[in-house]
This record gives sequence, structure tokens and C-alpha cells, in this order.
Amino acid sequence: MISGGQDSLIAFWDMTDFLPMGTMSNNDYQVRLFDFSPQGDHLAAICYDEINKKWFVEVFDTQSRVPLAQPYGSNYDKRCLAWHPNPNLESPILALAGECDKEQGVVHLI
Repeated sequence: MISGGQDSLIAFWDMTDFLPMGTMSNNDYQVRLFDFSPQGDHLAAICYDEINKKWFVEVFDTQSRVPLAQPYGSNYDKRCLAWHPNPNLESPILALAGECDKEQGVVHLI
């Protein structure tokens, strides 16, 4: 199991003993949402910088727990993320959706 929150840490938990197995973070921003890739080898997290009012998406390798790329930043609100369900893709595809204006939405593919 994983958890994340305002302390910017994403924690991995052992479900047998309910003990933390380790944490990861690449920033000082609040973790708002996360999701595993279909193979379970990547974890994407949406984070929010409260001071600068900016949203970031980070992708981590779940085995090494290191970031795979620089965080993707945007001023647009991010409400959901989802991986492409096909586990046989050469490169995983991540879709992000949110709001850019009160009546308009935005979708990003990374």
C-alpha cells in the first residue's frame, strides 16, 4: 500500500505488519493523487505547490524509488491521472485531466 499527504512524502507500507517500508519525494509539495502503471513498475503523483499555486506531476520507478524525469509543471488544476491500460507499450502513456478555466477542461498526455 502507498500513502501520501501534505508532508510531501509518498510512503510504501508492508500490509502484513503495517509498517512503513520506505518513503520517496522529489519536492516540498503536497501530494494530492497517485497511481501505479499497469505493470506496477512506475508510480505517478500529482503534487501542489501551495506557495506558488502550481501543480506538478512526478513519475517514479517503484523498485529504486527515484524520479524518472524532471517534474512536469503547470498552472492548471490537476484532478485526475490515469495510465494507458496496455502493459505491452514500449513507453507508458500517462493522461492528466483538470481545469484551466471555470468552464473549460484540459487534458495532457505525457
